[in-house]
Amino acid sequence: NHLANLSPCLLFGVNQFTQDAATFALRNVRDEAMEIRETFRDRRDSFCGVLEQINGLRIHRPAGGMFTMIDVSRLGMDGEAFANRLLDDSGVAVVPGFAFGESTRNFVRVGYLHDKEILIDAAGRISRFVSSVGT
Repeated sequence: NHLANLSPCLLFGVNQFTQDAATFALRNVRDEAMEIRETFRDRRDSFCGVLEQINGLRIHRPAGGMFTMIDVSRLGMDGEAFANRLLDDSGVAVVPGFAFGESTRNFVRVGYLHDKEILIDAAGRISRFVSSVGT
């Protein structure tokens, strides 16, 4: 009975202290939000800048957020095959696109969650991997 009473509270609304925290954040932390936005923009530009030079890949450079999608279909493999081979051959982990629906089966998703230097290194590894696979 107690779990049945708790379930609607968890599923159909955000508790008050979470709402209060969100309200405070939206009203008071603009500087921090701008700093985070600029950090992710710099990471995106650095990472995508390297990958956009690679023949065989089509890069979706998002306007915001912390992920990008890369179309690998020109390499003759889907996102899952690319992700598995990239990890095995180069030690770079990406997320196969099939997790996001059939329309992204030939894509992989990359997050900008590491420092810029690590992302640039990963982009270089991806570049060398793509060169070894051919187009």
